Amino acid sequence: MAILAFSGAFLLCHWLLWTPMQRYYLGTYLRCALLGTDPASSTEVRWLYKTGTKRETGIGYGCRRGSGNCGRRPWNPDAAFARGAAGRLDRLLQGPDEWLQTVRLQPFLQAQFYDGKSFWRLLLTPLLWGAAMFLFLLGRKYIAEPERI
Repeated sequence: MAILAFSGAFLLCHWLLWTPMQRYYLGTYLRCALLGTDPASSTEVRWLYKTGTKRETGIGYGCRRGSGNCGRRPWNPDAAFARGAAGRLDRLLQGPDEWLQTVRLQPFLQAQFYDGKSFWRLLLTPLLWGAAMFLFLLGRKYIAEPERI
């Protein structure tokens, strides 16, 4: 029952709270967190690039060169796909696999995509939701059958 509650909470957070860019880079961010601060370790990353109608390209984190909105509003791929139908955005491209030092990649991902939250802080919300769901289910079971617990 506990595994079901925590899995459900993780899926809810994945679906409701995290942006598409956070979901895309979550595996890379997890590998960075597990490898820690070892300067010799490297992590594989596949960057997501966007292309515009004027062949503007950039790494997909919401800051176009020459625009004044850098850092104000995160780039939303879902909205970009919708705008793509209107001709404002041509496509999203995945770059080739790159191996970068973990000590350089983790702070970049943390600052650009995760609002400065560490990976473990990011997992705190699903853990708390899972604990609440587990206690709720346990309480319902106790109320329904108090002598069996």
